[in-house]
Amino acid sequence: MADLKEFLSLLESTVKAPRLSGSKVSLLSTQSKKLEPKSDTEFISTFLRLNKSLGKKSTSRISSLYVFDAIARANKGISGREGLMMKMEGVVDSWVNEMCEDGKGGVWTEGRDKTRKIVDIWTKSSTFPQPCLDRLSARLAVASADHSTTPTMSPPRPIMSPALPPLEEKENRGLGAHGFGQGPVLCLPSVLSSCLRGMLHRSCRVLKVNPILFIAIRVENTSLAILLTVQTHKTEGRRKRL
Repeated sequence: MADLKEFLSLLESTVKAPRLSGSKVSLLSTQSKKLEPKSDTEFISTFLRLNKSLGKKSTSRISSLYVFDAIARANKGISGREGLMMKMEGVVDSWVNEMCEDGKGGVWTEGRDKTRKIVDIWTKSSTFPQPCLDRLSARLAVASADHSTTPTMSPPRPIMSPALPPLEEKENRGLGAHGFGQGPVLCLPSVLSSCLRGMLHRSCRVLKVNPILFIAIRVENTSLAILLTVQTHKTEGRRKRL
């Protein structure tokens, strides 16, 4: 019988090595067949914890899958190892899931593809019961679908400042008496007309001009038709405020 402590030590060093050693994998496969049946639970529990502790998308995780595969196929069909195979069947989903996840909510494509090859081998050799193999194949199919349908993030739309209301042209009617003649005039929203009046007033004081403001009281769509003329004066004393 193989010593469980030495076996588990060899298992950990093989999985965590920078490169997977074929000779050590072969030795683990041979010694796993010599473990006492009462050690199966401790062996599988330790192996499961080891696999979960490995980094996402790491070489060690791939090595762990290959060691799991080698031990499973080595013990398949051997009398007295049915208990070990049942325990491995109970935890195999964990290996497949870990090989499909990249740790960021996405799919690890390399791990998924390597796992698919292993599951194909298990299917051909009937390493595990068919319902188990069907479940693993379905998991891999979901991983493939998730990867192919991942939406591409589009850049956010720029935040546009609200546009000011456009100026509208209104037909100039009934204003000929003021000498402006016919033609279109600009209709400004009332909020702009008040601002314009203030700006005009300040500008006239600086430029020493006298503004003559003609406002056609014609309210259409909340706009005022405003006509402006500016008459220049030479002296500041003749300025007139609005």
